[in-house]
Amino acid sequence: MLDSPAGALTLTANTDTDGGTVDAATSPDGRDLYVQTGAAGIVDEFRVGSAGTLDELGSVTVPGAAGGEGIATS
Repeated sequence: MLDSPAGALTLTANTDTDGGTVDAATSPDGRDLYVQTGAAGIVDEFRVGSAGTLDELGSVTVPGAAGGEGIATS
């Protein structure tokens, strides 16, 4: 998404995640995006490109996290 001069967001592309996306957070440096998916407790990781593009890096299943809500980075 891009900011317009009026401050509104404009959709520029879609990126698929695993089912049940509930939350997302960026790394402190803004280079990575982590997306929590509640259906199976998976966290998807993406690299944020200079133009805001997302490149999939991988995913991990978090034991006991299915149905969970909330993600944080540090």
